Amino acid sequence: MKMTLTGADLLVRAAHDEGVRLCLTHPGAAELPLVRSLVREPGVRPVLALCEGVATGVADGYARVARRPAMVLMRGPGLAHAAPNLHHARRAYSSVVSVVGDHATTQPAGDARGAAPLEAIAAAVSGWHATTQSVADAGWDLIDAVGAARSGRCPATLVVPVDVQEAEAEELPVVLAERVRRAPVGEDRVVDCARRIFSAGRVVLLVGGDALRAEALPYLERLGRRPGVRCYAEATPALAERGSGRPTLPLLPSGPEGAHRVLRRADLVVLVGAPPPASVCTEPERLPPGASAERMVVLCGPVDACADALGRLVDALPSPRHQLQLAPQPAADGHREWDTATAAQTIAERLPQHAVLSLEDDRWADAVAEASATAAPHTLLSTPGGPLGQGLPVAVGAALAAPHRSVLAVQSPAGAHYTAPALWTVAREELDVTVVIPRPRPAEPPHQELRSADGRPRPQGAIRLSSPEHPAVGWAEIAAGYGVPVETAATRDELDQALATAFAEPGPHLVLVDV
Repeated sequence: MKMTLTGADLLVRAAHDEGVRLCLTHPGAAELPLVRSLVREPGVRPVLALCEGVATGVADGYARVARRPAMVLMRGPGLAHAAPNLHHARRAYSSVVSVVGDHATTQPAGDARGAAPLEAIAAAVSGWHATTQSVADAGWDLIDAVGAARSGRCPATLVVPVDVQEAEAEELPVVLAERVRRAPVGEDRVVDCARRIFSAGRVVLLVGGDALRAEALPYLERLGRRPGVRCYAEATPALAERGSGRPTLPLLPSGPEGAHRVLRRADLVVLVGAPPPASVCTEPERLPPGASAERMVVLCGPVDACADALGRLVDALPSPRHQLQLAPQPAADGHREWDTATAAQTIAERLPQHAVLSLEDDRWADAVAEASATAAPHTLLSTPGGPLGQGLPVAVGAALAAPHRSVLAVQSPAGAHYTAPALWTVAREELDVTVVIPRPRPAEPPHQELRSADGRPRPQGAIRLSSPEHPAVGWAEIAAGYGVPVETAATRDELDQALATAFAEPGPHLVLVDV
């Protein structure tokens, strides 16, 4: 007996044909037809998440590492719950496609339970959004959504009413949308950048996007050896290939003072896959310099073919008379007191070859990022949209994208509250993910960024309002409740042993570090 084809079937088949291999799900009643279609499509792996914020963060991490689109299936009002990690996906230019169920188009108007202004929510959190109006449009709308996400209009959101999902459909034609390729940079722009770099005295290359992937690094190394040229990665890159044997770029300091120190003396700032430097500070004299056209030039954008542009830039520049030699990194001191820097160095020394390192944006992450510059070759994932709890789900997505690689998430204790249910998905899927959460001493005040963004000290009451330390959160009990084994470390040797065990044994681990 021939099975009736539905609008949901068309949508899932179109997703598969467009390269989608993973769908994170947190469905409700309005998404059940799509759930049934996912079960019937063996080429798309469904993975359940306990909340929409986790689902979208996992999809983001997967899209970054796998370099292919990821889909999220969620209930209508939950789209608002996904906003923080869709914000990260937008800033990371990750090809995340959200498919959101809605009430039937035939349902009478009214404030039904579960009804929400989905068009307005989608417009606020998406680079592209649409609502499928008929079953004939279901497959084509999904193709448009994937194409938009691939081309940088991401994340993409498609709202699909339940009656459209259930309606009987005709087979979608085989002719599908052409794959979006990275846009080549025009020769005039490359030549202009080469001319301005050659004539400038001090040049800073601010690098982000695909320019931090492996294929672009040799060109950055050659540019960084030119006298007067310094290369910096953007403060929180979506993905950067780093480690021993690779030209590891220092990260631009995230605070306004640090960025100002780096950029203020540059005659020219060249943007290579990175956005212009900006600050949350409201005082104009404290903003990073280089915003004027005279001092800034764009070689390529985040979704351009950055490696190709860098290669042509290197060829367009005349060879310098003298090459700068990269200074060797100092060896780590084996006898240091137990503090954040020592813990970070221990993590870097234990990082396995070709691991994926997910860092939540905070003081701890800064220390680990600095220490890991000379660690074994690895892939760094950070939080381009701020500390909103993305470290855990991005690590889950990386493990789903690269199951043969070890994944380490160094997660801030404050940010972990946003997406703690990601630990349940790690345990359910038996992923090889190790999570490190510090438990800082009470004397060390948290949220340094909140206290220093404007350069003025915060009153004690404001510090207390930004501190989640009292009462202390029982992360050991939380992780155990989600099915993740826990170890604690209060010395360098204990941390070293805990990490050695975690990386040697497959499956999830959580290490709490008292430092």
